[in-house]
Amino acid sequence: MKKYVRPTVTRHTLDAEIAQMFTDQGFFDLFDRKLQEARKSDPMITQKSVFELMNNKWFDLFQTFRYSSYDSFRQCYNRKTKFKKLGNNVP
Repeated sequence: MKKYVRPTVTRHTLDAEIAQMFTDQGFFDLFDRKLQEARKSDPMITQKSVFELMNNKWFDLFQTFRYSSYDSFRQCYNRKTKFKKLGNNVP
């Protein structure tokens, strides 16, 4: 008979940014804020590089990416911001 080995659990702390990234709107709001902050110190920083920093932070904790690619993120982001500007509810 095989001996039972109790699984190990690794504890991670969730900071406020990770908690905010759980929802799409939270991720988008944080993305906007991070982009503004980054452009204050480096006006040439790209949106893609800010997205990759955030997506990699998510990956470091959960071993999966929040968005599969930058293009996937942009599609969701553009859809949400388009409806927000029009004042409509997002489907």
